[in-house]
Amino acid sequence: MDRYLAELEQGHSHILDYLAEEVLERLEPQLRQLLSCTSILTRVNAQLAERLTGRQDGQQLLEEAARRGLFLQAQDSSRQWFRFHPVFARFLQRQINDREHLLQLHSTACDTWQELDQPVEALRHALAGGDRERLKQLLNDRGEQLLRAGQSRLLRDCLDWLGDEALQHSARFTLLSAKMARENFEYDLCEKNLAASESWLQREDPAQWRDFEGAFATMRAQVAIARGQTLQAKEYAEEALALLRADQLGERISALLVTGETSFCLGALQEANRYMQEVEALAIAERDIPSAAWAICQQTEIAFAQGLLKKASTLQEKVQTLVQKNHLSTLPISEFVCRLRGQLQWESGDLEGAEQSARRGMQINRRVGEHWLLPEYTLLLKIAQARGEKEDALEWLERIERLLTDGRYHRDWIANADATRIRTWRALGNQQAIASWLEQATPVADRPSNHFEQCHGRNHVRAMIELHHWSDANRLLSRLKQVANECGLETDRLRNRVLESHLLWLREQYPQSVEAISEALLLSHERDFRASFLQIGKPLIVILKAALENGLGEAESSKAQQLIKAAQQQPELDGGIRIELDDTIIREILASDAVPDFLRHSPLTPREWQVLNAIHSGLSNEKIARHFKVAPSTIKTHIRSLYQKLDVKDRQEAIALAEQMLRSVQDKP
Repeated sequence: MDRYLAELEQGHSHILDYLAEEVLERLEPQLRQLLSCTSILTRVNAQLAERLTGRQDGQQLLEEAARRGLFLQAQDSSRQWFRFHPVFARFLQRQINDREHLLQLHSTACDTWQELDQPVEALRHALAGGDRERLKQLLNDRGEQLLRAGQSRLLRDCLDWLGDEALQHSARFTLLSAKMARENFEYDLCEKNLAASESWLQREDPAQWRDFEGAFATMRAQVAIARGQTLQAKEYAEEALALLRADQLGERISALLVTGETSFCLGALQEANRYMQEVEALAIAERDIPSAAWAICQQTEIAFAQGLLKKASTLQEKVQTLVQKNHLSTLPISEFVCRLRGQLQWESGDLEGAEQSARRGMQINRRVGEHWLLPEYTLLLKIAQARGEKEDALEWLERIERLLTDGRYHRDWIANADATRIRTWRALGNQQAIASWLEQATPVADRPSNHFEQCHGRNHVRAMIELHHWSDANRLLSRLKQVANECGLETDRLRNRVLESHLLWLREQYPQSVEAISEALLLSHERDFRASFLQIGKPLIVILKAALENGLGEAESSKAQQLIKAAQQQPELDGGIRIELDDTIIREILASDAVPDFLRHSPLTPREWQVLNAIHSGLSNEKIARHFKVAPSTIKTHIRSLYQKLDVKDRQEAIALAEQMLRSVQDKP
């Protein structure tokens, strides 16, 4: 606004001259006084007008100014509140030459806004007037309330103006600053402020330190859990609960919240859920809506981990309503809500809905920097891959890899991103990237007792499967299964069984593979699991068809048919067709119109079908030989026999014929 007025002064000074000479100079003194004194306000009513002018006819003067078109408009039907045009207001402010008078106006405005129970406006005037005492008093009394209301920018401006020394000397201000730093994921800054204040308070004001020691422990617990330091977070939270006074209910809520999160991470899901329900009730009673929303989000994640997708969806809708009702849609908690919705939509196969949720989350978190968009980029890569959109997938993959090299993230985000990267590399045939990841990856926890450690473990298993380290994959998968069973991680139990089924099929242990997929289908009964099955790709079709032939219950059979259709319609990133061939698929091919008659009369052997599938997948003779653990000369013999039976001249013709036959048993999207 100041720049705009400066431009007017340089290029259109006659406009400002007109306002000064033809508008202000012609007004009665009482109207000029009203306009000048109230121009510092974003809005004005009779009480404010009278306090700032010292007159008793505030409403009458406001009505007169509005009637005469002095850039003042009523803001409500009862004509209690009025607002200046912003350009005219700034012009009027620049006419106030007496600095002491201006500071007094801000002080009066600050006090009056407090009487009107408008702390945001009061704080703005305390800051504008450079009034340290009023500013400190407001931050002490209303800082927490304003932070919950989303006034982080105003609070940050106030604390920055007060300076580092004022921050260190006040435990309350330090905690306020630390909370804002944590909300913006600035964990190092948070710890720096806490450490500086703790050092000064212990040395110079031990009584104040004793009062706030529990609150500092609470904040450190919150930072530790955000950084994935579960045991350290648990220790800080327990220390905080022992130190906090009865009147420090806000900090107690936060410490209980961390205790619940650590229980979740350690695999105690029922205990974690009880903590989160307790936090929700306490936070709602205290009108601490962000903490209540966070507790409901955690309950949503717990329900998802327990395989209770309908309950998770209901909880997600509940927290979304709470956030919207309390106008918190621009705060980081709102991104968490969008992320949970996208996760549920992705699992159910709602790609369009999941994309919308991801992009909404990006809008919310973009203001704190691209560094914090990793979950949204990961979901968008999943969606691009599911749609077969190679260019988009490569773009999101590049962004994810750039972010992962630039900063440290919670294990949950990393594991999810890695899972998506590995599936993308697999789809692109980039085994070198998979091998490199496995070589550098963090070891799997001895006891992977939560969803993100389970996901990280499955990432190792997937990489081992791609690299044919099948024995290693089997041993690790056994550990994942055992811990998931012990902790009641039903979603991970299902995902582990699906992955195990794939591994067993590759190892030609077909009955055991069918048993594993059948158990996964039972676990999915009356639950909207879809994406968890589809992540193994086209082999799912063969395995499910074998399970159908083996015999499934009515509900499991229906689910298997749905998943087969979904897998058939799922495109590859390179636009090709990839189906693992077994007896069931081969019979379908031979029964289709696409197969040449001569192939029915001169059928391929099971090994020749497998070699044809390998050729179609783009493997060289050497890789095919290594895959089947035979000499390259043996593979060449199979290929010569194939060419003769297929009546083709070379590899490209064989690939084209295989494509034609495979399309006959796979619906294209």
